[in-house]
Amino acid sequence: MPRELLDEIFSLDKGIRYISILNFRGAHLEGGMRPGTVSLNPENEENKLFLQATVSRGMSESWSRHFGAFKFSIISHSKLNIFQIPYGENVLLVTTEPDIRLSITEDIHRIVESYKRKSPRESLR
Repeated sequence: MPRELLDEIFSLDKGIRYISILNFRGAHLEGGMRPGTVSLNPENEENKLFLQATVSRGMSESWSRHFGAFKFSIISHSKLNIFQIPYGENVLLVTTEPDIRLSITEDIHRIVESYKRKSPRESLR
């Protein structure tokens, strides 16, 4: 994921904590924590979160033939939100502060779709 895409998403709101692109197996490909932000999850649990995000995407997409194309999902916890957005064959995982407006997911989705139109090969990594 190019630095410009990361920077554009991070620039939407200071409440965006983390952005990562994950492959279909849940492996972290690129991205990271906003500088100066402390992670809430134990490092040894990170892979579970990544795998859950990719499994969740697959399960959500299985409903596409009935509900239309999968755009994103939101998981809200008391300490943070987790957004999962398709990025080609991969998943864009974004975590935010809990008080961020949830409609920011639409803004992130638009940025990702715009980027995919500009760089279609990049979105399929």
